[in-house]
Amino acid sequence: MSLFRKFATGLRSLFRKEQVDRELDEELGAYLEMEAAEKMKQGMSRKEAVRAVRLERGNVEVARETIRSASWESVLETCWQDLRFSGRMLRKSLGFTSVAVLVMALGIGANAAMFSVVNAVLLRPLSFNEPERIATLASLWAKSEHGPVSAPDFRDWHDQSTAFEAMAYYQDRDTAITAGTLAEYGQVAMVSREFFQVFHVQPAIGREFNADETKPGSGGAAMVSSDFAVSHYRNPNNALGQKIRMFDRTLDVVGVLPPGFHFPNKTDIWFPANTIFRDNESAGDTITSWSGS
Repeated sequence: MSLFRKFATGLRSLFRKEQVDRELDEELGAYLEMEAAEKMKQGMSRKEAVRAVRLERGNVEVARETIRSASWESVLETCWQDLRFSGRMLRKSLGFTSVAVLVMALGIGANAAMFSVVNAVLLRPLSFNEPERIATLASLWAKSEHGPVSAPDFRDWHDQSTAFEAMAYYQDRDTAITAGTLAEYGQVAMVSREFFQVFHVQPAIGREFNADETKPGSGGAAMVSSDFAVSHYRNPNNALGQKIRMFDRTLDVVGVLPPGFHFPNKTDIWFPANTIFRDNESAGDTITSWSGS
């Protein structure tokens, strides 16, 4: 029997149960009559033949239930009956029901939260290589609170440290962005020149910021994520040379990052630090990659 035919037969059994039961009884009865007729040909009376068939084939009710339980609709019907019974019992004990629902809600919420953490930290691979070699540095403020790093402090650490392969400064913000004719809010980050070197990430298309583009007051340049390039320009190759306007400045797109890279958070646009904001306006985070193994 084909899968579709089994499904159609099961639906018929669910919605026309009495008719299907009647047809099954008739089929079983006809089968017993055939068996009894064979025995009557051997010289038995009808009463003896029927008795012999029942002894050989077993109880008709048992056979009927066995046939019904072999179908998928029987399982569905049993589950529906159990659900109805459970609903009636829960309605009779509203206090217990409320506590049970609350405990289940808390359990589901806790499991969802734990899975989100495990998925982000352990299961889902990061979009850059060797994350164990990357560390974040922070300033220690009063009351042992870790705070953002000022741009002058970052320059001192960067120029005087010899323990790191690369050190970068970044700050992410939500701001209004205009890409072409589309205006929206998005996540952007200003970064120092070694930011992508920390992650060993190279542009998939285009280039990194050059020395002139990282100087204060430069014309302005930006790099975008692969997702941003696809959603705004259909193809990452079309992103190069496009104009993005934010903070009352127009930036030229010079590179597209590899798919999946969005650090920090869900950043889609990166631009050189200090080309838009002055040092005394900048306070962000510092990230480094170890030079040793």
